[in-house]
Amino acid sequence: YRIKKILLRKRGVSVMRMIHIHRAFECIEVVSSILTKRTSTLTTVKIKAI
Repeated sequence: YRIKKILLRKRGVSVMRMIHIHRAFECIEVVSSILTKRTSTLTTVKIKAI
């Protein structure tokens, strides 16, 4: 539930930090799935950036 709170506060910045810290495909998949449920636009932008 902590991830949900972070997403609600910073949405994109926190997720990008998490991806950079872990640098794992599994983490990216999990984050992308969570974002798709709430906002599909952010997922596309982040995937392109990566």
